[in-house]
Amino acid sequence: LTSIWIYDLPSSKHSRITAIKENTFSPSWAPNGKAIAYSTDSYGSVDVMINEFDTGKKRRLTAAKGDEYIFGFHPNGKFVGYYERRTNEEDIYAIALTGKEEFPITRSEAPELDPKWCYDGTRVLFHVIKGATKVIYTADFPYGELNRIGEFDSETVFPIISTNGKSVIYPKQVGSQLDLMLYTIKGRETQKLGLDQIANIGQPVWSLGGRILALSTYDSTSNQSKVWLVNISQFLRSR
Repeated sequence: LTSIWIYDLPSSKHSRITAIKENTFSPSWAPNGKAIAYSTDSYGSVDVMINEFDTGKKRRLTAAKGDEYIFGFHPNGKFVGYYERRTNEEDIYAIALTGKEEFPITRSEAPELDPKWCYDGTRVLFHVIKGATKVIYTADFPYGELNRIGEFDSETVFPIISTNGKSVIYPKQVGSQLDLMLYTIKGRETQKLGLDQIANIGQPVWSLGGRILALSTYDSTSNQSKVWLVNISQFLRSR
């Protein structure tokens, strides 16, 4: 069994917020820090729970037939994102903290994997596996309009959506080297960043404004790591 604990920095004290006999996982803080949502299998299937610190109450948000695994609070703090797993199917949802309003973000027979909110909450990034291929999609929130981004084949670098929800960076093998592709959702355009001459690219991250991309590289010959900053706005203008 697993439990969820919180650590209070001022007092240096640990406290458990879930019961000893309760199996819990995937905790997510509310943006205002006043609640934690998590998944638990205490009801037979896996459901999403919320623990509110102001009231001291725990509430069950989902009670569907499948298993609901949380992937995070929506950035506005009013919804919790989760994916529901059934036999050979996995769909993405968002549910209001009241438990009365729910949005199906995806509805397909394919399992949608590794969902993530973008920083402003306008889109969810995920991928599906079709045969040996991993296909990247975004889904608009709350309407669920899908955008097919492209395919990736790296086991070390994964797709990321910009904080403003406008672009996706994903890895692509170019010959024997890995490059990063920039997909602009509005224009439906894909461009190479031209990093295929750099070996051992690490996982990139976006700046909060969605204009700067940071990534690391490792040179095994010199045994040196470097951090690079890519100005996406200048890159687009230069093309």
